[in-house]
Amino acid sequence: MNSLILNDYNPSGLLWLTAALIIVGVLLIIATISAIITRITVCLKYNNFNKISTAKGHTAFSAARTLLDENGMSDVKVEQLGFFRALFYGNCYSKKNKTIYLRKEIINQTSITAVGIACQKVGLVIQDKEKNKTFKVRAFIAPFILFTPFWVVPLSVLGIIFDIMFSLGGAISIISIIFSTIIYLLSVIYAVVTIPVESRANKLALELMEKTNILNKKERSLIKELFSVFMIAYIIEFIISLLQVIKIIFEIILKVKSN
Repeated sequence: MNSLILNDYNPSGLLWLTAALIIVGVLLIIATISAIITRITVCLKYNNFNKISTAKGHTAFSAARTLLDENGMSDVKVEQLGFFRALFYGNCYSKKNKTIYLRKEIINQTSITAVGIACQKVGLVIQDKEKNKTFKVRAFIAPFILFTPFWVVPLSVLGIIFDIMFSLGGAISIISIIFSTIIYLLSVIYAVVTIPVESRANKLALELMEKTNILNKKERSLIKELFSVFMIAYIIEFIISLLQVIKIIFEIILKVKSN
């Protein structure tokens, strides 16, 4: 009787995997909703603080330029983002081009957001100058994961089509899922190294702003709020990437065992 019950409820020994996959899926939905809420919070603070002018009157460009020159990094340029970089990267520092890129709406602004973001990017430049290993790993991985969302779905769809057309018993689908897992693993590594890199950049930016008084105490307190929300967003992105990898691994195991 007991063996019959076991066979009814778990005929292939995969019931626990299916349950785990459902749990991961639910967690992924929760994490995604949290990410959306956090991003909305980031946008609200970003825009609100972008309406408040700083007491010193520095623009994002002049603040970044001042800090770079005073810290022996005059070779690093500060430029406005072009369309492509604005679309895929946003405000960023390019290790390859030795350039801080800032959005059009902040580069010449004297707002708390504009100056704070510019100083934060200088924090990334300092890590590059220090040859920080974590920063170097992130810079190396970044180009590979830029188009991750555009690779994974087409690969999975192509795998299913080939399996149906050529009766390959799911072999191509499994290969495409494995490749997708590798891409997502890179995303996890990127998310992991982003947290300490961005955290250190925030800390360096606040120290530089205090030392030079580019932002006063009240203004630094506000930009610290924005930095904190950004950090929460990075942590949630890491959780989502990790859950994606776990989900795909479970899917591979289920597909292999069911064939």
